[in-house]
Order: sequence, then structure tokens, then C-alpha cells
Amino acid sequence: MPLARLMKSIAKEKALGPDEKFHYNMMTGDLGNSYGMAKSQVFIYKDTDIATQQEWGVRKWYASEAINDFDEVHYGNSARSTIDLAEEKLLLIREKLTWRFNYDLVSNWADLNSGLTIALGTVLAAKGFRNPPTTTLEYLSNTDRMYSLPMLIRKHVTGHTIGNIHSSNTMWQPMVEDAAGYTPTRSTTGINIDCVTNDSAATGTLQEFSVAALRDFLSRFQVGGGYRPYCLLPTTHYNYLEDYLINERQQTPEALKMGAELGIDSAVTFRSFKCTFFTDPMFDVFYPYSLWFFDPDCLFPVFDSAFNPKVVPWEHISGTNMDGTVAYYNGNMISPDRIGLGAMHGWKVS
Repeated sequence: MPLARLMKSIAKEKALGPDEKFHYNMMTGDLGNSYGMAKSQVFIYKDTDIATQQEWGVRKWYASEAINDFDEVHYGNSARSTIDLAEEKLLLIREKLTWRFNYDLVSNWADLNSGLTIALGTVLAAKGFRNPPTTTLEYLSNTDRMYSLPMLIRKHVTGHTIGNIHSSNTMWQPMVEDAAGYTPTRSTTGINIDCVTNDSAATGTLQEFSVAALRDFLSRFQVGGGYRPYCLLPTTHYNYLEDYLINERQQTPEALKMGAELGIDSAVTFRSFKCTFFTDPMFDVFYPYSLWFFDPDCLFPVFDSAFNPKVVPWEHISGTNMDGTVAYYNGNMISPDRIGLGAMHGWKVS
């Protein structure tokens, strides 16, 4: 999916220690004072504690495959070799891990409250996703996953903690806004407090999306930040916006690069706000009335450098008639600067 490809392209690696934690310092917002100065001045000194420390951890996930000795022999006797079979198995691992990554990026974290397995094909089919994959995602616990966009881009309502910092800190609040007279369904308890769980089932009325509403949001989002955000938005909103932006000759190298290097053809830039828009089918079905904004320097995946992924060579599995291989990751989605994140909820295109 487009978002997963983009995230892979901006991912960073860290060599982690035994505690598997990493940290970022951030400004608290209280910078201290400055003073007027006389010709002969006795200076005032104050040791201002200006930083607080974020703490992030990692999650692990894997997929595996095996080849039994019957298939190994029989493939060797055919026009296709055992190497062909091994390559097919590796492609299967890649597909399973890719679909897990796609889903974990969109999840609202409410889906593991009644069990630790997700039949992804069934979930996507219920959302109207065309030709969904037949694969099951298994988890160790309801928090056993990397953060998703909806989990990182949350409004401070009830109050939540992420990265070891509470959302009551004004320097830790994304610019998340609900359309006038509209409130999406948000979790009020549990592991996903403040996360939008449904932007269709809401209080109030959806508002009509417009370039004017987008301009208003971006003009305020950009004040003082100098961000160059991406905006992930529903296809209906993109189609509406594309006609305007293309007519205004808004296509830029950033958007063209997404098409050339990442295969994301539905990308266009609002040049005056340095914002590049793109679509993703997963978000179309889960969040049809929301737009998500993020600067790639403010939200990105971080992987343990030795496990991005680690692939175990084919080897015999003791006590069986099979050889097996496995690929596994150690990482997470993080946001060291949540001021560079935002969302618009409750907008429709008629």
C-alpha cells in the first residue's frame, strides 16, 4: 500500500541496547526569561530546565515458511527446481509481512479487545475492500504492535500518554480538529484513549470538504513550524482537490518523486503550503471522512538495525521432515515531534 511504501522509504535504524529503548529530548515550552540591559548591568542567571525526555520501545513480528522433503525431491524431478519453490516461499513471507505492516499502520487498536487474532481478509471484506488477502494476524497481547497513524495523531480529549509524555503537555499535541458541529467516535478508556475508532459513526453532521477549509487548516498548521507535510486523504477528497491543484499548476518534484520512486501515482502538491497529498486504499475503507497530516521528520518508523528484517537461512527443523526459514522485525512507529502532525475529521465530498 502507498503509506507502507512511503514509511519504508523514510524509516530510520538504531543500534539498540539490552533494554531495547531509545530516547529523544524535547523542549518543554517554558524557555525562561530575557531582560532589558542597563549600561552597567548585574546579570541575572537562572538554570532553566528546558528539556524533557521521550522514551520509545520496539515491537517484534515475524513470518515463516517450510519445505517438506517430499516437495523438495519432487520439485527436483520436475521442470521447476527446489530453488524456485524456495523463492515462492520467500515471496509468501514477504506478502504476509507486508499485509501486517499495512494493517498495523491503520489500526485503531480496538480490534484485539476480544481476542488476539485478526482474520484480515474477513475484516477488509466487511469494509468493502476488493479482493482482500486471506491471512491471519496473530499477536501476543493487545499492545503487541507498532503504533499506527491514528494512534500517533490523536487529539488531547480525555488525555493519553505516548512516548512517556502525557498529552496535556501543549508541546505534545498534534493539530487535530473536528469539523464544526461534528465529533467522531473516540475511545475514552483502555490502551487507545483519544484514538478515533470510527469517523462515520459520530455525533453531529459531516461538513462539505472545500479548498477554503483546507487552506484555513494548513495556514494555521504551518505557522512557526516550517513543516513540509504529507497529507493522506480519502480518494474522493483527493479527486476533488486534484482538479483544483492541477489547474493551478501545483504539481511539484515532491509529488512526482512519489510516483517515480514509490509507485504512488495519486500524488499532488499544494505548493504554497508545501503539502503533498496522496491516497491509500486501507485508509479509504477505515477512515472515509478524515485527512491525516505528518511531516516525515516528525513521524517515521524506527527499526533495530540488526533486525530490519533479519532473515534466517533455510535450515533443517529438528524432529521433522522439513527445512524452514523465518524473517523477523524489531521496530516501531514513532513521532519525536507531534507538533508536526495533524488531522481533519468530519469532512465529506458530495
